[in-house]
Amino acid sequence: MYRQVPPPAVQAFPHDVHGEMARMREAIARLTQEKGQAEEMVGLLNIKLDAYNEELFDAKSNVAVIEAEANYRCQQNELATSQKVASLTSQVAFLREQIATSERAHTRLRKELESAQTSMLVEQKRLTAEKKLLETKKRQLHEMSSSQAVPLSQVASQRPFYPSQQLRTPPPRPQSPVVAPRSSATIAVQTEAITTTSLSHENAELVHNLLQGAALLTLLNHVSSSGLEGPEAETLTHHDAPRDSEFSQLMQPFSQWFPPPPSPTVVKLAPLALAQQLYTTLSQLLAGKSTSVHLIPLLTDYLLADIEHSVLTSALQVLFGLLHASTRVREALRDPPLSSSTQGIARILLRGKPLAPSTPETFPTTLDMSVVRAKCMHALTRVLKHHVHQPAVLAHGLAVVSLWIRISRQGAESLLPVLQDIVGSPKSTSHVQVRALSLLMQLLQTESLFQIWRRQKQWLPLLLLKSPVKLSALHVTVQLALLQFVDFVMMTYGLPGATCILSHQPDEASIVQPIIRLMETAITHIQDDHDDAAMQLQLLRAGFQLISALEQYVELKSQVREPKQQAALFNILHYVQRELPRDAVTAMALISVLQAPTPVTS
Repeated sequence: MYRQVPPPAVQAFPHDVHGEMARMREAIARLTQEKGQAEEMVGLLNIKLDAYNEELFDAKSNVAVIEAEANYRCQQNELATSQKVASLTSQVAFLREQIATSERAHTRLRKELESAQTSMLVEQKRLTAEKKLLETKKRQLHEMSSSQAVPLSQVASQRPFYPSQQLRTPPPRPQSPVVAPRSSATIAVQTEAITTTSLSHENAELVHNLLQGAALLTLLNHVSSSGLEGPEAETLTHHDAPRDSEFSQLMQPFSQWFPPPPSPTVVKLAPLALAQQLYTTLSQLLAGKSTSVHLIPLLTDYLLADIEHSVLTSALQVLFGLLHASTRVREALRDPPLSSSTQGIARILLRGKPLAPSTPETFPTTLDMSVVRAKCMHALTRVLKHHVHQPAVLAHGLAVVSLWIRISRQGAESLLPVLQDIVGSPKSTSHVQVRALSLLMQLLQTESLFQIWRRQKQWLPLLLLKSPVKLSALHVTVQLALLQFVDFVMMTYGLPGATCILSHQPDEASIVQPIIRLMETAITHIQDDHDDAAMQLQLLRAGFQLISALEQYVELKSQVREPKQQAALFNILHYVQRELPRDAVTAMALISVLQAPTPVTS
């Protein structure tokens, strides 16, 4: 059924088959080579693709980090901004509260100012009324005092006499040339011009100033009724009634300024006669019949009298207050301008206030001021001389003398030995010794007094400085004052002063040696940080300045010949160069002078 298909006939290959196959093989080899190259290219492309993928991943990571940082910063900025806004909001609220508080305070202060202005107007009206009332009382007081004044001689003649009174009453003060009226000795006292107030008002202000302390009251309360017995107490009570009544009437307008009277146990008794004269003088002052200059002779009599120390101290305090408060007294006591023995003083400084006189006016007086100055200086010298061992009296006496010699140098040469006795007294306190040395320097500013001091050879400060035992026992303030005294003499008078210092007892040790000892002690105290380190530093500076000044007049090597002293001086100069920059150059110069070889004389 099926027809068998005969096999295909084997076709015969042409002769060029082998060539074709060779070409095909070459093509296959070429294709294979190209395939290998293509595969290599694909591998390279895959490697590059992987690298690109990694870079892309890194870029995406960086972008993510940047986005995260940006978000964090934005959040932080938002938080800070919100906090700042909250802070500013609270500050605005606080400022608003402060503004409200300030407005309330302003309102309150304005009300207080209005109230104060009203009170001031009322007070001014009250003061005006009181001033008018005081003027009325003062006018009535003058009329009453002029109509009811009783002469002192008439009062004395009306007093009954008791035998005991002759024994206990001090004799009347003799009329000295100081208070004796002499028409030929009338002088014109230069006092400050008083344009708006009368003499009585000036004296009232002076008495008011003197009554600020208890010293004047101590002098006025001269007697106590409990200390008298029998008819004498009755006599004093009866006899002093007119005088006390007159004085109390004059003092009544100023009674509101008086301090309370001191206790009877504290008040010491002054002589009765001086107290009576003091009452009379104060009454005349308040009545405008005399000037404050008339208190000087009376206080001088207090200083010359043999009275208790407390009363003497009160008299010195009153004299100091009088010299300080009254320009009239200072101008009256001032030395004549043509005097050659004293040096004029342009002004007096006390507690920072100048005591220079203002425009003077001529006021006649019956006092011979030359005699008054001489007698008062003699009294002050006597007080200092007789109370050398009593520091309480010396302190007040030196204060008065310090103010007095700024006004007048008449009779001041008698103070030179007394001041040196005070410095050398073992019972004098350091404060008194320093004040005495200061007064001695103040006096020696006058060349005539310096020449007297030089001729008398009263060189106690130098003796103290050259005595190691006495020098070490002194307080550091006194040691400093001694160095300042020697420096003052040399700097004020130059070569004569240096000669006076260096020629003092040449057989003894040089004056440089005690200065070196003081400076060594000062350096030790400064290094140990003692309580008086500041004072010791001043002592060190003063000693260094004194050695620098001495070097101009004497060779230091001749003053410190021992090797130990030279080493001590070198140590001191090196310490000054190191610790005191202000004096370093001078210290270096002194070191160079000491290190320079001594010239050999042929």
